[in-house]
Parts: sequence; C-alpha cells; structure tokens
Amino acid sequence: MRRAGTTNKRRPAEQRQGIATVEFALVLPLFVTVTLGTVEFGNAFQRTNVLAWTLREGGQLASMEFKDVLLKGQTANEKVILDIRNIMTANGLPGDEATIEITHADGPHEGSTFILSDKSNGLRFFRISATLDYADVSIFPTGYMQGNVLEKSIVMRMGKSVLAQ
Repeated sequence: MRRAGTTNKRRPAEQRQGIATVEFALVLPLFVTVTLGTVEFGNAFQRTNVLAWTLREGGQLASMEFKDVLLKGQTANEKVILDIRNIMTANGLPGDEATIEITHADGPHEGSTFILSDKSNGLRFFRISATLDYADVSIFPTGYMQGNVLEKSIVMRMGKSVLAQ
C-alpha cells in the first residue's frame, strides 16, 4: 500500500541500464586518457634511465686506456661517442639520432670540447651529454609529447685505467 503523496523512487531496470551506458560513455575517454598518459610517462621514465645508464658506461669507457683499440684515424672522442651510440642501439634507443657531446665540466674551459687523449686533461672533470627527441622513442604515434627531448648528462673524472688483455 502506498501512502498518499509518495511516489515510487525506483526506476525500471531498462532506465538504469541507459544511465549506466551514459555514465560509461562520459568516463571512458577520461579513463583511457589517464591510462595512456601513464603508459607514455612510464616509457619516458624508462628510456631516460636507459640513457643515463648508457652514459655511465660511456664515462667508464672514456676513463680507460684504449689507444690500442682505436681504428686508424679515429680519435678517442670519436671512439667513445661511437661506443655510446652502439650501447644505446643495443638497448632499444635510436643511437644514430642522439646528439652526444664530451665537454669540460668545470674550470675556465667549462662547456668547451674535452679531448680525451690530451694528457694535460688528466684528473680533470668531463661531462658526457646526450639529447634525444622524444618523438624518436615514443611508443604512441599521437605526438602527445611532441617537441620534448630526453636529456641526460654525467660528470666523470679523467683517470686512465688500463684494460687487461
């Protein structure tokens, strides 16, 4: 029995399904955007970590005595940059697309090219920097982060250690 002046607040099942469909249609684009954004930023973070690891490996190579492994006409800087590009490529980054520089990290020559084979640079700090357009490593073709770059650098001290043969 109904009391006078009251109405049934329950909606028929068909009407509730329609409301659920509308709510889903409104929330789905937001959910997909957040999910894809999380995946894209996770990818950027992972690629940046790989880039940092690659530069650490390059810094270790730069600090070693490798005059016996240089190709004819190849400088130490060219060898280290080539090795960094190869390490990047082996780890899924486009090494050929990266901009890699080896520069002085301190003192009056800061920012100028650091010559790894120059004996007067012994025990001085050098910086290896790499820059890569994010569009080259993005997993989505949407261009959401178009124009952004992955950028990392590492500072090491020049001290030669000899590779055992």
